[in-house]
Amino acid sequence: MDSIFSSSTDDVLDADATKLLETWVETGMNDILEPERHPSGETKVVPYPSASFDVLQASTPVPPSDSSPMSLVSEQSAPGSTPTLPAQQQQDLLSTSISISPVFIANNSDSTTRPPVDMVIMSSDNMVFYVDEYTLFNVSNNRFNGLLPLSTTNKQQRILFLREIISSEMQVFLQSIYNVASVEVPDLGTLTRGIAWLAKYGFEAKNRIQPETCVFDYLLSHAPIQPLDVYACAAMHDIYALAVQVSPYMLRIGPHEVTEEMAVRIGSKYLRKYFSLHSRRTEVLKGLLMKEPDLHNVTRDCDFERQRKSISHWNQGVAQLSFILKADTTTTAIRDTLLQATEDIGCPECLRARDTRLNTVLREWSMASVSTLNDLSLSLPLLFKLTIPFEANHMKLENQVFLPEWRVVHRPTCR
Repeated sequence: MDSIFSSSTDDVLDADATKLLETWVETGMNDILEPERHPSGETKVVPYPSASFDVLQASTPVPPSDSSPMSLVSEQSAPGSTPTLPAQQQQDLLSTSISISPVFIANNSDSTTRPPVDMVIMSSDNMVFYVDEYTLFNVSNNRFNGLLPLSTTNKQQRILFLREIISSEMQVFLQSIYNVASVEVPDLGTLTRGIAWLAKYGFEAKNRIQPETCVFDYLLSHAPIQPLDVYACAAMHDIYALAVQVSPYMLRIGPHEVTEEMAVRIGSKYLRKYFSLHSRRTEVLKGLLMKEPDLHNVTRDCDFERQRKSISHWNQGVAQLSFILKADTTTTAIRDTLLQATEDIGCPECLRARDTRLNTVLREWSMASVSTLNDLSLSLPLLFKLTIPFEANHMKLENQVFLPEWRVVHRPTCR
């Protein structure tokens, strides 16, 4: 195998790959499968040595020739007969320029979780993937789209051509089934297209792509750069665990950035979760900013009127923040805005109260409990029952008016 993948020319690669496939085809199947009828009479495929391999008519695609489109063996075979590949097509197969997947190789003896290889899948661009019938047949809920079980132990008849799937997508498709990692991480487009084939061949993506599987990790690796696309993939296939882990990256994607096409891909269920996450995060920040700095005892240099003016400066900063408030508002933006709004405060006690409250806001916001979809089930305090929030503190600030959603706007005094 080393000589195949270390080769520097495509010609040598194709020749060696073809030779390996010829060797695999020439090897008998008696050492891999042992025919036996299942006691219940039900068709089932189990791995060596207790194999049950019923001969049924299989819709096995044959390789396309230069002059004719791809056809199915079952369309040319008599009902109940074992499908056979014409001699000319067998010769065409072995003379075709092919390559072998570096992940799904013929010798998987090092694997402790995969049964022995007993069949081959070939992609539309002639890449060979060595797999086993036991896994594909028993995990699939539609007999691998009706292509399994195969009806013969002849290896020349145990090659499936899936002309719709190219090799890069086929590798992701099979990695989702077998959880076999590769050296290179596929791009997100290849991942989503490869996963999309699972349903057609009887596999549920949400059952195959779970935390700690390689395809799950591949998708998550794209989340920092393409969070919306990864979230859409998770939503389309109802992979909730993936959506939860992607959701923190979704905080920086505003609802206005979700196009109509993307909303259709995500679907109503996960779209509602996304909007709820943004809404709840915003509510948390509103609740933190709603509370003003504490008052201090009246001193000779700072009476009650002066403290009211200091709190007025704080509320002006809150009003400025309300116009830019988002689910991913940074602590830097909060700190800079409030410090700038209160920079004219001269009383040391008022400054100490401001800094204490500001540090509390920054600390609690950085540790906000609502950061992922899982946090949506948490109950929030009823912070917005009051129509005029600051009445709770029994204070009415001069020259200010309260607008919907508690935004505080300064109204200049007419002279």
